[in-house]
Amino acid sequence: MRKIYLFTIIFSIFLYGCGRKYEIHPLELPNAYTGKSYSQTVTISGGKVIDKNFILKTNFPEDMGLKIQTVNDLDGYNVFKIEGIPKYKGNYIVTVYAEFFGGGNNEIKKTYKFTVE
Repeated sequence: MRKIYLFTIIFSIFLYGCGRKYEIHPLELPNAYTGKSYSQTVTISGGKVIDKNFILKTNFPEDMGLKIQTVNDLDGYNVFKIEGIPKYKGNYIVTVYAEFFGGGNNEIKKTYKFTVE
């Protein structure tokens, strides 16, 4: 009986780990405007992001005037912010890829369309 109980607990933990739903919010980035301050926080939930397996790519010009950085050390790469004053109009992309502690297919990928008017 003890073995069945132990197996049930271990199996439940396994199912909980495999059944997590990873989400990223917001679903869309609000438009930015040249010469005006922009600030948007992006939050990844459902597990702890592995810092070394976090990839963030943009096609912003190097002198765009926007920076992307984590909000604090406590949340690591689960919470980051896009902020600054954009210099150039256009349509850009921001791609986020993150893996989570726990192994398996614990990952999330999101490509945002980012418009500066």
